[in-house]
Amino acid sequence: YAMLDTDFCVAEHPALLRSIKEAARTYCDTGHRLILIVPPTFTIPETLTHHVSILDFELPTREEILESYERTVSSVSNTSSPDYTKEQKEVIVNSAIGMTSLEAENIMARAIVKNAGTWPDTPVSDFCRVVMEAKTEIIKRSEVLELHYSLDPASLGGLDLFKAWLQKSRKAFTPEAKQFGVRPPKGTMLVGVPGTGKSIAVRCVAHILGMPLIRLDVSRVFGSLVGETEGKVRAALSMLDAMAPCVSWIDEIDKAGLDPRQAGGDSGTSRRVMGSLLTHMAESTKNIFWVFTANRVDSLPPELLRKGRLEELFNIAPPNSVERSEILSIHITK
Repeated sequence: YAMLDTDFCVAEHPALLRSIKEAARTYCDTGHRLILIVPPTFTIPETLTHHVSILDFELPTREEILESYERTVSSVSNTSSPDYTKEQKEVIVNSAIGMTSLEAENIMARAIVKNAGTWPDTPVSDFCRVVMEAKTEIIKRSEVLELHYSLDPASLGGLDLFKAWLQKSRKAFTPEAKQFGVRPPKGTMLVGVPGTGKSIAVRCVAHILGMPLIRLDVSRVFGSLVGETEGKVRAALSMLDAMAPCVSWIDEIDKAGLDPRQAGGDSGTSRRVMGSLLTHMAESTKNIFWVFTANRVDSLPPELLRKGRLEELFNIAPPNSVERSEILSIHITK
């Protein structure tokens, strides 16, 4: 038996909660099973935790997204399939990764309809443009993640040491480095006074590494309901894992309210959010490059700043005379 949408009523109806527990106990001796289907943000009531087994369904893998593409294309009647190469199909998969199977199939069908005039000879760039537009809408719907555009490093004046370090780090993300056993860097932090170009530098990181840039707005994860915050954090981290490889950006983390020494009034929620973030950075095997920006580091926990979680910390100081000349040249050329 499958129970749908139980997350709306289980916690508020003790009689239903008792019925579920009785059914779980009774079904242990029969061939019946009770399945509760809930969203990833749902927090199981404490009295039910010992009566159920939890199965997490991850977002589709690249192979499953490719199957969704093939299934969608084959469902288009009276037309032949586009002659995309393996590399072009990989580009389509990269644009759709992070979606559910249903979302991917619906959006790919929309891409076919919008390009009906050129189908099946539609350029892969036109197909992916529709998918990326819809993907941006889906990410915005999460209220926590935002998809940002990358920026050519040629538009960033100064910060030569930072850009040189990124160029070296880029090699660690290649298939050759993975085959050799190189562990790619986990991330970096940019610290400096406001207005020194930290946000522009983050966009250059995504361009140099050739990954999508996703901003995680920590201030939006905090909810008023018990367990809501933790559920949002789990859902956001799961979506980041599904969209890997990617650059995850947390802006002004020193103002995000995650200082454990100042989190005494929120029942430890801030401490748990920071703990979930640190644990994910340490244990996740996905290629997620974390970039933090901050104006000051004295309010941040030292376990975030240690080697192994963040490879390097960069001080983004106001530009010197040489860097100011370079910045002026860039803007005059534009």
